[in-house]
Amino acid sequence: MFLHYLGRSPCPMLNSLANHGFLPRDGHNINYQNATSALQVALNFDPAPFVGQIQGVMKVSSTGTNDTFNLVDLNQKPFEHDASLSRAEACTGDSLHFNPKTWAQTASHFGKDIVTIQQAAEARADRVATAKRTNPDFNLTESQLPVTYAESGLYLIVFGNKTNGNARTDWIRSLFEQERLPYIQGWSRSQEFVSAADVGAMAQKIAAVPVQV
Repeated sequence: MFLHYLGRSPCPMLNSLANHGFLPRDGHNINYQNATSALQVALNFDPAPFVGQIQGVMKVSSTGTNDTFNLVDLNQKPFEHDASLSRAEACTGDSLHFNPKTWAQTASHFGKDIVTIQQAAEARADRVATAKRTNPDFNLTESQLPVTYAESGLYLIVFGNKTNGNARTDWIRSLFEQERLPYIQGWSRSQEFVSAADVGAMAQKIAAVPVQV
């Protein structure tokens, strides 16, 4: 059964994995095995690129132990960075919940049917430019910058392919707007294993796109 909760973390993918039961549905007391297994089982992803963040959030966990974390613990820097694709800036007081205005700006760059690497790059660049203009505390660090490219790369790979992107727009919207993996719209996880190198290559393709915003 699909049990739908919103706003447990600033990450729509992790929230979706919890909604489908790949992570604890309440978003609490997630251990290393929970987190890495969810990525493998639900998405056929190599968990290696995410190990650093998993270990990092455990060090500042609200669970009272360094062996588990709650999804809400990700709503702090450096895990939740400025210029989110679907969340407001932290300076507004709410970087945790889905923000329709922020997401509308991102989605305005998407095609009707698919999202290309070019469109994903433009959407990301537009959000960064807007955050720079409107957030007096804007600080996208050198360590966070590659993460922003990888995040866009992830949705292209999950809902498209790891070579050209071309992700279905309706599937992406399902993730961000409903925090749901779009099984009922015909999606299934990739039959091809997605390696750390695949994620890095897609991030580099997005970073290489010349954009003007």
